[in-house]
Amino acid sequence: MEDLNIVKSWEVQLRKEIEGLKDCKDHVVNDSSIPKTVKERFIDVLRTLKMNMIQVMAKCTQLRTDDIPSKALKVRIEKLKFEFDEVQKSLDQLMSTVQAKPSSNRSFKSGSRDEETPAAVSRDIADLRNIVKKLQDQLEDHRHVDLEQSIETLESENQELRMNLSHIQEENTEAYEMIHNLRSRVERLEASLPENNTRDSFKAGISEVPKKRMLLKPSTHAEDLLRAT
Repeated sequence: MEDLNIVKSWEVQLRKEIEGLKDCKDHVVNDSSIPKTVKERFIDVLRTLKMNMIQVMAKCTQLRTDDIPSKALKVRIEKLKFEFDEVQKSLDQLMSTVQAKPSSNRSFKSGSRDEETPAAVSRDIADLRNIVKKLQDQLEDHRHVDLEQSIETLESENQELRMNLSHIQEENTEAYEMIHNLRSRVERLEASLPENNTRDSFKAGISEVPKKRMLLKPSTHAEDLLRAT
């Protein structure tokens, strides 16, 4: 199915981008021109973004493997496309923060190495904070979607359990009615019998029947004695 092939391409693309995040992290960590506070914030953002990308990848895999009706599949693909696009936007924003800054963002002093101005550092931190906020919102959206899907699954299972319970109750009702009818028939039969032929007297009569006695076969020695007499 063409739609599922598109979903698979999203999954492959995210996997490659996740592999590239390590190189991006190493580049930032090893760049001595980036302040430590910016590095720490960047790593936090990178970790959150990676978590979101892995979640979207997992949903792609689940969507391709689950047996979903065509109509419901299209709805879930649309939701997943929105999440995929949002992750891509966040990734692009994050990558833009590690690109080379224009020279206007630095203060140049003759005879000394260039240093980051406080304004440039503040802008970098502000950009990262905005990205973190957006990623956190996306993470909450992912959690809400997961919870909604879990609720839908539980409601479906609950409905199935209710139907099973209803069938069991119907079967029990039929069994109770059958037992009631059988008891009524037994009572009518007992009422139609004479008093001396009631069920109790019948049982008593059975208990008075003498037991069958078994005759013991005489031994060979006893037979010889009988013949001798």
